[in-house]
Amino acid sequence: MLTTRHSLAAAVLAAAALLTTAPPVTAAPAEQQATGCARQLEARVDDHLNAITERDLTAYASTLHEDVVLIFPDGSSVEGKDAVVALHDQLFTDGDSWRQDFLDVDSTVSGCRTAWTRVEYTYIAYAPDGTELGRSHALFTLTWTREGGTWLVLADQNTKIS
Repeated sequence: MLTTRHSLAAAVLAAAALLTTAPPVTAAPAEQQATGCARQLEARVDDHLNAITERDLTAYASTLHEDVVLIFPDGSSVEGKDAVVALHDQLFTDGDSWRQDFLDVDSTVSGCRTAWTRVEYTYIAYAPDGTELGRSHALFTLTWTREGGTWLVLADQNTKIS
């Protein structure tokens, strides 16, 4: 009987030792990569939105793919990074005439290569004297591609809600 208890106690102690010395269970490499990609995208979305808020053209341009297309609510578009940056240069220069308040941001990452971000916002237009001219409730949906380890906006689709 003493031997059985001793053997049982030894087995319990051996199992406990294995548990405390076993390497921690970690996520599979693909899962770790996907989680890392999602975190990188979240930071990149923040960079993009902050660049708009701060009217920082250099930071904004750094988030765009060379083949980016900007699609307006009426279906018209501007294609190519140079053209999109030129448009935003005008918008950012005239910074007192508008404001975008970001209300809700939601992103989805697919396979660490493609992602989508839906940004709900209020756009407010101002007269030169600061009087509010109007506001609209809208969305822009950003389609991202990951190139060289960096997330870049490939498409920016704007949709007016009200």
